[in-house]
Order: sequence, then structure tokens, then C-alpha cells
Amino acid sequence: MVPQGGAGYNLGEMYYNGSGTPQDYREALAWFRKAAELGDAEAQYRLGWMQYKGEGVALNYREALAWFSKAAEQGHPPAQVCLGWLFQKGIGTGQDYRQALHWYRRAEARNSEAQNNLGEMYQEGLGVPQDDAEAVSWYHKAAARNHAEAQLRLGAMYELGRGAPQDLPLALMWFTLAAAAGNKDAAGRAEMAETKMSAPQLEKSREMKKEWLEKHRE
Repeated sequence: MVPQGGAGYNLGEMYYNGSGTPQDYREALAWFRKAAELGDAEAQYRLGWMQYKGEGVALNYREALAWFSKAAEQGHPPAQVCLGWLFQKGIGTGQDYRQALHWYRRAEARNSEAQNNLGEMYQEGLGVPQDDAEAVSWYHKAAARNHAEAQLRLGAMYELGRGAPQDLPLALMWFTLAAAAGNKDAAGRAEMAETKMSAPQLEKSREMKKEWLEKHRE
């Protein structure tokens, strides 16, 4: 008997991660495909991701787009973000900012990557009128969920006074949070910001960071 839906997905996950069995991308792909064809959204997403990365199969952006689309239509936020990204960059399809915005907006309530990408769209004026204030608003939403890139971008906006009044202590706070969250560029940006700041400003930034961490402590 062939495992159905979620069971097939679980087998795919075991082969993908090498959990209790040798890692085997081709076998993982086969089980994800079985589950995906039965309508399992997570399996559709994983199948799309493997097609996108060329894991266990030749890289195929069009196939990735097709499977992300199936999962996205079922309300799968990571798939919606991936689909939006493909439309934004024109990968596997023609570049279409309206479609990118559509899918990011579908995902944003539950996905910080979508929020960050919406911020980028508004900052760059991609498919929407350029609007730094709107970009800052979206970066704030993603940064509150500890999205490192959004924190870096938000710090840059405050450092330059784009979309919000210039605020160096706040910029430094976001740079240091982004560095702590793993962004490789943030530490350098923090060091540069510090050279522009007075001792009271540095102390203010440290206090702001402390308050933010206490507020967002899980």
C-alpha cells in the first residue's frame, strides 16, 4: 500500500534529512512528489524547492514555479513568498511585479520574509510608487519578528533619514540586532554608525536595545 498524503511527505522528509535512513534526495523527491500529487501543500512546496535548487533532479525553474503555485493557492505562506520572489526576479517566468506584490500580500500576515520583501518593493518603487515611509512600515513589521535583513534595512533608513526622521541611536540598535540575528553586513554597519555618534547617543542606543529585547523576549 502506498503511503498517502502526509505519510508520503514524512517519508520524503526522512530521506531528505537522512533521519533513520541514508540521505537520498532522489528518494525524497519521489515521496514528496507522491504526496504533492495528492494535494499535500507542504510536499508541493518542498518539491518546488528541490526543483529550484536542483536537489535529486536537474534544476528546473519552471517546474519549481508550478509546484510553488499549487502550494501557494492552498494558502502556504513560504510557497507564496517563493512564488512572489520568482515573479519579482523573473525566474522561470516573465518578470511581473504585480504578481510578486499579490503573493507577498497574501503571505505577509504570517511571514516576515513577505513583509521584508514588500518593504523592498516600496523602497525601490517596484510595481508601486516609490514610498520610503511605506517601506519603513513594512521593515518594522518584519524586524519585530527578528528578520535580520529587515533589521539591517531599517537601520539604514534611520541612519539616512529615509522614510522617517534621522535617528542614529535607533539605527545602531537595528544594526546590532541584525548582527545578532546573523546578518553578515550588519556588524560593519554598526561600527560605522558608532563613529558618527556621541557618548550619550551610544548609551541611548544601548538602552533602546535592552528595552527592545525585554519587550520581545519569548
